[in-house]
Amino acid sequence: MRLHLFKKIVSTKIIFHDGSNSFIDESGTGNLYIRSNTIQIRKYTGEDMITCLQDNAVTLYYDNAPKLATTSAGIAVTGSISTTEDISVSG
Repeated sequence: MRLHLFKKIVSTKIIFHDGSNSFIDESGTGNLYIRSNTIQIRKYTGEDMITCLQDNAVTLYYDNAPKLATTSAGIAVTGSISTTEDISVSG
């Protein structure tokens, strides 16, 4: 199934499923903007993967558990941090 959305017949946005995967394609010039006060990306089972809250945190999840979130002071990490290089921490 394909849904074609036209804006001034210049740029085509396509949402489709190819039988195996679902896609959102934006093939025009510029960016693809998703606008909302809250954006949630979830697994088909309902588990959170990414949550974006208006004027608040963006939270990344691993297996439905929050692992990294933005805060007014920087970021908050739940769990350990693994690096391949040295890191510098300030503040």
